[in-house]
Amino acid sequence: MSDAPKAAPPETNLPVPATPDDNWRVTDGAAYRVADLVRQGSSATTIADIFYGHHEAKHLVRVHSLMLYAFKQKLLIFNPPINEDLQDKLAGRFDHQIKFHVVNNDHIAHLEDPATEEVFRADVVCRQAAKLVAKRIESLLLDKSKENIVVANAGGLAASRIVRLLDEEKLIPDEAVTRRLLFISLNSASMPTDYGYSANTLAVRMAQIYGGRHIALCPVWPDKVRKDYEKAVLNIDLLVCGAGSQHGMLFNWLKDHAKISLPSAAVGDIALIPISADGKPVPLARSVASRVAKILNPHPAYEELQTLASKDRIVYVAVGHQADDRRPLDPAAHAPTHSKLAVTLAILRRSLARTCVLGNTLARDLGDATKPPTPPAPNG
Repeated sequence: MSDAPKAAPPETNLPVPATPDDNWRVTDGAAYRVADLVRQGSSATTIADIFYGHHEAKHLVRVHSLMLYAFKQKLLIFNPPINEDLQDKLAGRFDHQIKFHVVNNDHIAHLEDPATEEVFRADVVCRQAAKLVAKRIESLLLDKSKENIVVANAGGLAASRIVRLLDEEKLIPDEAVTRRLLFISLNSASMPTDYGYSANTLAVRMAQIYGGRHIALCPVWPDKVRKDYEKAVLNIDLLVCGAGSQHGMLFNWLKDHAKISLPSAAVGDIALIPISADGKPVPLARSVASRVAKILNPHPAYEELQTLASKDRIVYVAVGHQADDRRPLDPAAHAPTHSKLAVTLAILRRSLARTCVLGNTLARDLGDATKPPTPPAPNG
């Protein structure tokens, strides 16, 4: 017996498939119908009752499979909630030279444990970033004037979350030659228990998602690969990165285990380049610089980063610590600011990125930090 629809009960006026059997399979039509029912507010249980006349476990599994398929086929679109007012205010504060994407990630249910909500808050921001990255790569693939398209990443927590979501958000034009895509890592920083944050790992994963090529940093390279990499670094079309703070995980780990510390004048780093509060590079001591070059192999140089930013080829994504996005709308005067406020201000003031994705709390702190001074009261 097949799953062909049969007449619906009069009270629903909806198609109900025949009794399911072992030949059940996901189809575009069924997935579209599920998407339509979800749009109308139907739950998985209700959809199972409509389709199969029951909502036993096997029926719910099938409905969930159809929902997932509908999402992957873009029949169900998952758009993060955007705060347009904050976007506009921040754009004005930076003379409309920076495109902000502010995500409402601080108004959630508060029904789950703090660790789960932390992941959710970060993923909401990174989902928006993944959508932006997917659109940028789609545009690059549509441009047939370039033989190679170079997509770089600097590793880290934000980049790893973006790449994890990118498989769901990727947009590949018909007849696109994805082998034109070359994904490169910009450093060899890694931790043995968190290798998923490594730029090398993420470059390989992005290449797998798109069917492209990759170059990861390795201790031993053939001369041709080295030359190809050096050329790619000078021709980056898109760079995905977060930023480290003074208390960031990577540099704390390096300080403890590799004797590499951020200089005291640095408020954080972008692409492993330490920067001061005004966004300028902070030089490393000679002994530290040689260790950084040997262990981390950071790329690109600061001047090259500036050039990429001036061409809007950098997508900067700010994700902070758990407590950052759990503050009330009207925090007490002594409440700490977002952990990425100082480094984000430095990046934006020096125009080291022209596309910035961030959450509500950091956006509000940025707004407060860039408010014009209050004019003095008139003498009276």
